[in-house]
Amino acid sequence: MLFGYEDWQNDWWIEDMRRRNAVFGTMIVWMAVDEQTLSGIEFAACRAVSRPAADVRLICSFDEPPDEGELGSLMGAAEADALVKFRAKARHLLELIGASAEHKPFYELPPERIVDLNRLIVGEIEIVARPGG
Repeated sequence: MLFGYEDWQNDWWIEDMRRRNAVFGTMIVWMAVDEQTLSGIEFAACRAVSRPAADVRLICSFDEPPDEGELGSLMGAAEADALVKFRAKARHLLELIGASAEHKPFYELPPERIVDLNRLIVGEIEIVARPGG
């Protein structure tokens, strides 16, 4: 309202955010994980990522999901057993992964930084693809 939008415009924006399950100030993270990390996520009731044995590969986006090719590449390059998705606080996530003005399709995060990533997770971790399913 402070920017001069009418009530119906504000209502549309809020409804659109709800429809997309968007949370202001967050990004969506897709992460390729191995079976052991997936088990740790399930053990933590889909609220935290367990520390993996090696670097994890991820894709970050504010809104648009990656295309099938990018997701396939993420899974294949990491030799992953599963793909998970979650929201994380955007500003701190960008600092954590070392994102710059130049957008990269993939980022890598060393195992010792997973504890920092867990502090940024908003909501539950969704298992998008898993072995046999």
